[in-house]
Amino acid sequence: LETIAIALWGTAIAVVLAAVVALLGSRRALAILSSGNSRLRRTLRAIGVFFTRRGFDACRGFNEFVLALIFVAIIGLGPFAGVLALAVHTFGVLGKVFADALETVRDGEIEGVSATGAPPMHVVSFAVVPQVLPYMVSQSLLRFESNVRSASVLGLVGAGDIGFLIDAKLKSYQFQEVASMMILIIALVSLIDFVCGRIMARLT
Repeated sequence: LETIAIALWGTAIAVVLAAVVALLGSRRALAILSSGNSRLRRTLRAIGVFFTRRGFDACRGFNEFVLALIFVAIIGLGPFAGVLALAVHTFGVLGKVFADALETVRDGEIEGVSATGAPPMHVVSFAVVPQVLPYMVSQSLLRFESNVRSASVLGLVGAGDIGFLIDAKLKSYQFQEVASMMILIIALVSLIDFVCGRIMARLT
């Protein structure tokens, strides 16, 4: 349960932050939020996109295991370090994925909502987000499944969850119990994959 909780909170934090910050990493979305064709506005938008995407690169540049080591050293042992490690790495991955998805939106819906005189945030909410929402949900569920697997080993560095038990059992040569935990992890990932598939089937 602790492993699932770490993966769930890490993914949820990352999804919320990535969904918002991705708007600053997409030229299409930023052009809607900050319209205008003056040289200054174009330059500011280009700078915003560049630094936002470099931020995504920095967050996903380190493996979750390395980030867990860093956070354990900063805040101490426990599951909170694992949550932060997964959140930072997943934010970098989903931020780039969401920003790339925003670049592919169709102009028809955007022009239709803009023609009604809607403000920029309404254009994004009603013309942009509906086009990319199924893809964003799909990628978020995929990362959650991946984070469950990642969370199962973060305990090896003191970040809580079942990895801590696996490490303890390995050191005491209780290999049968380690095998049971590995089977449990496989079953858990398979169950999550099945549930995520059912959710996506309802959305598409």
